[in-house]
Amino acid sequence: MILNKRIVRSNTINISSVISFVVVIFVFTTWCSISSSLLPGAFTAIIPIFVLLGLVAMCPRIIFSNKTFIWGVIYVAMLFIMTSFHNIILGYGSGGMDTWLIETAFLLPSLALSAALYQYHGSRLPNLIFWTFVVSFTISFVFIGPTLVFHRDMARFLTIVPADNLDLEDRALKSGLWAYVGFHAIALCFVLYWGLYKYSSGKIRLISLLLSLAILFIVAQIAITTTFLYIIFVIIVLMYLKWKNNFVVILGLVLIGLTIVVLNIQGVLQWLLDVYKGSDMEPKIRDFIDIVGGGTQRHGTIEGRVDYQQQNIDAFLDSPIFGQTMVKGTGGHSSIWMRFAGGGLLCGIPYLMMIISLFIQWYKLLPCLLYTSDAADD
Repeated sequence: MILNKRIVRSNTINISSVISFVVVIFVFTTWCSISSSLLPGAFTAIIPIFVLLGLVAMCPRIIFSNKTFIWGVIYVAMLFIMTSFHNIILGYGSGGMDTWLIETAFLLPSLALSAALYQYHGSRLPNLIFWTFVVSFTISFVFIGPTLVFHRDMARFLTIVPADNLDLEDRALKSGLWAYVGFHAIALCFVLYWGLYKYSSGKIRLISLLLSLAILFIVAQIAITTTFLYIIFVIIVLMYLKWKNNFVVILGLVLIGLTIVVLNIQGVLQWLLDVYKGSDMEPKIRDFIDIVGGGTQRHGTIEGRVDYQQQNIDAFLDSPIFGQTMVKGTGGHSSIWMRFAGGGLLCGIPYLMMIISLFIQWYKLLPCLLYTSDAADD
């Protein structure tokens, strides 16, 4: 019996080790490919496909028993069928088979990795992913760090302007920056690394703190509206968790702060405009100034978002089962609504269920995470 247990444990360790090796390659190449000067564009599709095939070959039972992965397979299958009949605009590719290939190459390997990570969450796999990110983030940051420090305005400009509208020198500089979505991804990591700082010790604690501060610096320098508001929200939540026993005092201070801002709204908005001039936030701030002043939005950033969602909804209602081709430049700004608009219920439902299943999957691990946190506090 003891010998059998050792054999099973040895096989589990070997599989986990191989998966770890595959995951390290996937995480490193995917992150580095965000900066196109580090890796050729072909790697962004080739490596994920090999990762998917490798994970399926090594642990097919784990992958195909995962509900999230199954919903992902159903979604990409429906997307393949829909793109065979009409284009589906998702923000990349032409809307045809190239869009389907890009969606599949990133989605299914990520879901397969998530299934493996969920199964082996108690192994060294999460630790390897952490260190892989640290190394790849550091290498990537070496490329963009000087630009963010010494050429902040140029960096902000390059993140919101398409490469086709730039001269060769600016294109070269832009290729060293992360893609727009890369700044969103790095902002989402803030909660993770702040949590590691809070509940870890030794060098992990120090590295997590440095990563958290680096993320705050990047978000402040680039000033993309979504990432900026996300970080503010996270900081407010973290403050509440730290001082929740003094909730009444904190609530009072927040209300006082909001009152001061409201009473001086014009001055606050003008100050924000000066600080974030040339960034993604500038047109939004200008539109708020117009609204407060009772005028018409010059940039239409708020009305534009509403129009995008209405276009998505109208396209879905016109063809709820199969969806329809969206004119490029319409719709957008909602990952879920874009799938319903372009692929109807056949694409939208499995895509939505995939997201819900992913949340449920990791929610089930919360007791383990909370136990770890309580142990760290003790």
